[in-house]
Amino acid sequence: MNLDPQAVTDVAEVEEVSDSVDPGKQPSVCVLLHGALKIEGMVAVCEIGPNWYGILYSWADSKKKFNLMLAAFNCVGDCVPWLGPIRHLGFPEVSRPLSKEVIEKKKGKKSYHSQNTVVWIRSHGIQSDVQKIVRLAKRLPEKMSNFYKELSRIRKAAASFAFYELVAFLAEVLEREGQTMSATGNTEAAVHLQYAAGVLRSSEAYEVDVPPFKHKLPTT
Repeated sequence: MNLDPQAVTDVAEVEEVSDSVDPGKQPSVCVLLHGALKIEGMVAVCEIGPNWYGILYSWADSKKKFNLMLAAFNCVGDCVPWLGPIRHLGFPEVSRPLSKEVIEKKKGKKSYHSQNTVVWIRSHGIQSDVQKIVRLAKRLPEKMSNFYKELSRIRKAAASFAFYELVAFLAEVLEREGQTMSATGNTEAAVHLQYAAGVLRSSEAYEVDVPPFKHKLPTT
């Protein structure tokens, strides 16, 4: 049987190209996502379409074979009562235009720099942050600077996650602590706590990029 040298060369080039585009050898976001979910034992919620969402998770059909699974479900309104509207998950979009100075400042931030990020994976993380706010409140006015710094950090995180119930809860806690401080004669601390509770009940408390506690501080 006679073989055409050119044909043999063409076949070899086709095989080489096929090997170079092997999907199993290409970087994949799905592989990265699957590995992260598997290691952390977590799931990811994604939006598929109008009122349709999905849950991505790792599932094993054997001891050695793991798969990235997608479970789709229809969601209208508050289908998960304890979670609230799913469309509120994540960071809300900024509707108002940003100034040039703000845009330049955002571009200058590096993702690997410390941003004092708040992470609430488990309920005890929220409880610890609230307890820290209460401890600082009991030490007012000595810890006034730290109190407003921590309160601003928690408020901004809650607004970013659309966790408005936490903002309202903090307002109730601070108001109650203010009444206690007033009864014990710590008038200055009571003024600050009542002021903070009032700010948390205002509309500005739900804005991510607005620092409501920096507008004005109460005077005693």
